[in-house]
Amino acid sequence: MTPPASTRSTFRLRTACGCGSTGNLLIDQWQDQEITEHSITITLNANTVYRIVLEHYQLEAGNGVRLAWQPPGVPKHVISGTALLLSQDCNDNGLLDECDLLTGTSTDVNSNGQPDECETIGDMNCDGFVNFDDIDGFVLALVDQATYEGTYDCEFQRADCDGNGLVTFDDISAFVALLSGAG
Repeated sequence: MTPPASTRSTFRLRTACGCGSTGNLLIDQWQDQEITEHSITITLNANTVYRIVLEHYQLEAGNGVRLAWQPPGVPKHVISGTALLLSQDCNDNGLLDECDLLTGTSTDVNSNGQPDECETIGDMNCDGFVNFDDIDGFVLALVDQATYEGTYDCEFQRADCDGNGLVTFDDISAFVALLSGAG
């Protein structure tokens, strides 16, 4: 959301389930509970983009979640689902990616908010495939991270082909194995 003026605003969360957030945690109620409304008042700066992440789980069908916003002097109004971006489940395990990361089900070595198992390791030119077209990008990531990041739109950590969290010459054998289909 991007408020047009600086203001103190109240966010209200009504839920009959557990809810929480990653990043700057505003409301932390990750527990089973009856229908409850939680609120927090924060200062929002004019023309600043704020990312709102809402995570929740349902104990029973029909128990949902409702997020409302209330600027000063204005009645609270529910933020519609069409105004929010939906999260992903990139690994198809039935949990949102943010929940995988929050609970430790998945790791995020490069801290980009995407579970490591969903990134295409070795795809150095960001086209969704690992093939010989990735060799130049791989070499560039090994020798000059800044130039790689200025040239390509994807994370240089994709060159971490051995999965140890570091991009080093030790990744070469694993990259070659990916190219040959053995990785």
